[in-house]
Amino acid sequence: MADDGFLAEAEQDLIALAGRLYTRIAAEVISDGPSRPGDLAELAAAVHVIQHMVMSQAAARRYPQQFRLLGGSVE
Repeated sequence: MADDGFLAEAEQDLIALAGRLYTRIAAEVISDGPSRPGDLAELAAAVHVIQHMVMSQAAARRYPQQFRLLGGSVE
């Protein structure tokens, strides 16, 4: 992934890894037969939580006065 100046390379990798995890699990879930639109909603929500957590930590690192880091405020 390109360096956008916000996410460190490791953070970009973690976000991509969460997306690949979704793809791998989804392939197993839908391989059992026809799926309905909501079948993967719970999985997508969990993956988005992981991705958002990584982005929140990046925001806290880059803007410590505006964002909190792991539940504690940065002074």
